[in-house]
Amino acid sequence: MTVRLLLFGSPTIEVGGELLALPFERRNQLLVFLALKRAWVGRAELATLLWPEQQSKLAYTNLRKTLHRLQSLRWARGIESQGGALRFEAETDVSAFELALREQRISDALPMQRGELLAGFNDDQSEAWSSWLNFERERLRVAWRDAALNRLAADIDAAEGIELSTRLLDTDPLDEAALRGQMAWLARSGQSARARQAYHEYAKRLADDLGLTPGAELRALHDSLATVALSAPAVPTPAAKLDADFVGRIVELRRIGALLAQDDCRLICLVGPGGVGKTRLAQRAMQQFAQQFSDGAAFIPLEDVASASDLGGRFARELGITGGNSLERVIEFLCERQMLLVLDNFEHLATDAAALELLLKGCARLKLIVTSRIRLAISCEWLLPIEGLPCPEAEDQDRVESFDAAQLFVKAAQRVEPALVPAVEAASIIDICRQVEGLPLALELAAAWTRVLPCDAIAAELRHGTELLHAVDHAQPARHASIEVVFEQSWRLLNAIERDALSRLSVFHGGFTADAARGVAAASLPVLAALTDKSLLRKEGARLFMHPLVHHLAALRLPDGAAREAAERAHALYFQQLMEQLRRNIENGDRESLQRLDIEFENCRAAWRWSIKSSA
Repeated sequence: MTVRLLLFGSPTIEVGGELLALPFERRNQLLVFLALKRAWVGRAELATLLWPEQQSKLAYTNLRKTLHRLQSLRWARGIESQGGALRFEAETDVSAFELALREQRISDALPMQRGELLAGFNDDQSEAWSSWLNFERERLRVAWRDAALNRLAADIDAAEGIELSTRLLDTDPLDEAALRGQMAWLARSGQSARARQAYHEYAKRLADDLGLTPGAELRALHDSLATVALSAPAVPTPAAKLDADFVGRIVELRRIGALLAQDDCRLICLVGPGGVGKTRLAQRAMQQFAQQFSDGAAFIPLEDVASASDLGGRFARELGITGGNSLERVIEFLCERQMLLVLDNFEHLATDAAALELLLKGCARLKLIVTSRIRLAISCEWLLPIEGLPCPEAEDQDRVESFDAAQLFVKAAQRVEPALVPAVEAASIIDICRQVEGLPLALELAAAWTRVLPCDAIAAELRHGTELLHAVDHAQPARHASIEVVFEQSWRLLNAIERDALSRLSVFHGGFTADAARGVAAASLPVLAALTDKSLLRKEGARLFMHPLVHHLAALRLPDGAAREAAERAHALYFQQLMEQLRRNIENGDRESLQRLDIEFENCRAAWRWSIKSSA
């Protein structure tokens, strides 16, 4: 079983594709300490570290109890014991970060540091723990800063330079080297006025906090920017480099462009299930339409923002705002600017979406693109549902790469299996695309297996479950480590009634009507609406459907025993009654009844099989 700990920011653990939080408690303190040490640690050192105020005998007793409790966690069984020492060798993002720095892979290392080490693991009761943790945090902070400054001096995109220097200044607002880097990259991107503003805010902060003035080098940089501003015309922001791996979405991009052109459209919500490609689409839209906004565009990730009260701080960091991190300060900064902001992964903040209305009210020239699994349900929202990529049919084998889903699969597959010939594998590629209904994440995860399996074997495996739909490398972010992880994130957003209804709805085959959902799963219209708003159901005509992967994973949440038996029985009785109602009309050749039976064929067949099985 593969175990990986993510210790930058709030600690989490990745076990077999499942991402779980590590709350602050003694057994997790012990676990992360051993994982970071990656060596044998004496029991005496551990007892003193975690229970410094207790006598040795009692501290040892507590250590034994904590180790016993750890053994109940399946990921902690890798802790080794030898004599009076313990060791836990597990992959961590910290060790990966340090390895990347040693190998001079700075561009790989910098994104790994997603926050301070072991956020939330301060222990005021232990001076030994606090001393160790503060030392490790400072050591890693210095390593990250040095790497970031080296990266700023390299030939990188202006957007990366601005984002990186902003992160440095978030960590230390008086970091003069970081400010020089930020001013230089702002100037290169045509934002000299913003660079000078950053200088003046820094100078004021330096004077207020330390009674000092900026150094000569920094003053000279500011003066040179002021001279350029007086003598040269404004420089337009250069077009961002387009993502070469982006596939399709022509219709959606046109729709986004049309909506952005409407004066009354201020907020576009790209809503869809996890893994459908909302983030990539939003980034592509930002790249494509940023030139329409005189003050440019910015991408603001929100995955790790805990609550709406933290929005101001995240906006301030990503936009380089100084002088405060409240939403009011953000509005003050943006009120006169014409900008496009992309807010990514907003679903866990959807209940506080009114903050976006406040932002738009205070910033008349601001427009937002928001990605979310959940409809925001605010008055200024323009919904754009995002679904899977178009898939080929069986008869499209001779032009399989004309379809976006197949094109994405082939691109991803040829990165690991250059010898793949799409024309030879066409039938199996079509099968794979249709089984996952063009879901981009599933296509990419499945394509990674072409280095091991032929496409027909991948298609066969998918018919038996989702085992293949796990990331085999770290190219995917943690939230996309597997289809199960993606589903679990959506599952957490449901209340108990919605979870029960979704699991019961998995007994349907080939879709269902709202009346059937009420009769079989006791799912009321408000519950069906909530599941639709949360991208777990989709409406096509008069019927509701689940994505096949959602259907499979929801069925696993329906417990075996009485609950499953009751749901399957209710389903079978409902469609037996339907067939009985339609029988006479079907015998008479009534076209409408025949069409109804054809639509419900898969449900009727499942009901028939259940009847045979239950009567045996």
